[in-house]
Amino acid sequence: MSSPFHLTYASHPSFPVPRAGSTNPLHISILDSSFNPPHLAHLSLALSTPNPPPPATLLVLSTKNVDKVQKAGEPTPEDRLEMMEAMAEELESRGVVNVGVARINEPTFVGKSEVLKLALEERAGGASVQLSFLLGWDTLIRFFDEKYYQPPAPSMKSALSTFFIKDGSRLACARRGDVSLEEEERFLAKEGVKEWRRHVKMFDVGQEVRGLSSTEVRKRVARGGDQLNGLVLESVKRIIDQKGFYREL
Repeated sequence: MSSPFHLTYASHPSFPVPRAGSTNPLHISILDSSFNPPHLAHLSLALSTPNPPPPATLLVLSTKNVDKVQKAGEPTPEDRLEMMEAMAEELESRGVVNVGVARINEPTFVGKSEVLKLALEERAGGASVQLSFLLGWDTLIRFFDEKYYQPPAPSMKSALSTFFIKDGSRLACARRGDVSLEEEERFLAKEGVKEWRRHVKMFDVGQEVRGLSSTEVRKRVARGGDQLNGLVLESVKRIIDQKGFYREL
């Protein structure tokens, strides 16, 4: 893949521009994950958008992750994209009418923001886009962890200035059930975080998916359990079953 960005699925050919036409800037929700596998918390994140919802939603798989290496028995990037496309179709059935799936070759949020903004503005005919990254609490903590901003990479302050100011990107973080509002506020008031607080929106998701993770799904399959109801979409479960993922973990 020569380009760092490749759109593998879209609701219609003009994505991310809505069928009804573009706004300026064009607001796009980005759900970036390893999708190993996609589960109902991912779906809830993609559905938990502001009112009115953003004109476009993009599910993103990075083929270069700073923390994660593919293990035996796990799906390839192509398999994960297949499951993500099944989730995109489910989103469409629930009224999210402008959905895309893409793979990129960038490990960090700052790099992803730069690549996605450039690629999506090109697809939008040069219109300005503003990206809002949907994420969970643990990912928010990693986003503001200085260990991911070590030399020769730019400093955390410089990198976050690029993300929030130059690119104009935002974060929307789902609350976790076992994290109190007091703990949340303490984290958001920390040095290195508080100066960016106005660019971070916290929101609630349903209690039934709080704490749900891909790790739990993989463990359930590896234990021989067939009870994935309430964890993944039926369309995703069929792919897991047909291809035998996670049984050897």
